[in-house]
Amino acid sequence: MENIIGRLHLVGRLNISMDELYDECVTATSLLEHLTKGPQEKEKWQSKGTAEKWMEILQAADLPNIQPVVSFVLSIPSSTGFAERIFSLMKNKWTDVRNKCSITAQKVEHKFSV
Repeated sequence: MENIIGRLHLVGRLNISMDELYDECVTATSLLEHLTKGPQEKEKWQSKGTAEKWMEILQAADLPNIQPVVSFVLSIPSSTGFAERIFSLMKNKWTDVRNKCSITAQKVEHKFSV
């Protein structure tokens, strides 16, 4: 957690107290051990996605310094697939025939393609 905060320069951005963050990490670790205590709980935990796991931890305990870090990190796209898809769609639209269309026809075409 400390490496993430340091590399992304989040202390100043998110007003994080590193001392309180340490205490919260200890709390989150003990909470995680409690949530995955038995074999059934462990299996159920492993079937959840990353966001669901963090949501359960953040709902179970008050972690005001961890929450903004988790929100920030989970908001970072894991790939550029969405942006590449948009560029690909736009590349397919830039043709000589399309450039001769009226503005209304272009708007309708964009609404149906996206």
